Amino acid sequence: MRKESCEFFFDFDLFFSFFSFFLSNVPKLHNINIKTAPSPPPPLPIPQFKIVSKPTKPIEGQKTGTSGLRKKTKVFSGENYLANWVQSLFRSLGSAKTQGATLGLGGDGRYYNREAAQIILKSAAAAGFARVVVGKG
Repeated sequence: MRKESCEFFFDFDLFFSFFSFFLSNVPKLHNINIKTAPSPPPPLPIPQFKIVSKPTKPIEGQKTGTSGLRKKTKVFSGENYLANWVQSLFRSLGSAKTQGATLGLGGDGRYYNREAAQIILKSAAAAGFARVVVGKG
């Protein structure tokens, strides 16, 4: 048996010049209209918040039960009632557990739910939570 040697020569420069010519002319050869993706919108500015301290005092009868804070809407929506309660919960956790943490927030959609969510979101930001996952629907 006789073995023949075969040399293979590959010209990379020629290949890449042909390849780039081919890619640049494919749309023209096939009448293809290639659309580029729109550029992404500019990043949103980081909002600047003003820190506001509100003086408050303990509220009589405000304590957590086995099902959370169960009060009539009139009491619950009273001045600083929910804010005091939420702040006391966050303080009981301590800053080591709130700084950079994620908080889940949901509600049942009843009266005062949106206002309560806003109070809790603001309190969570003040307590150092990095993210709040808000349920929807």
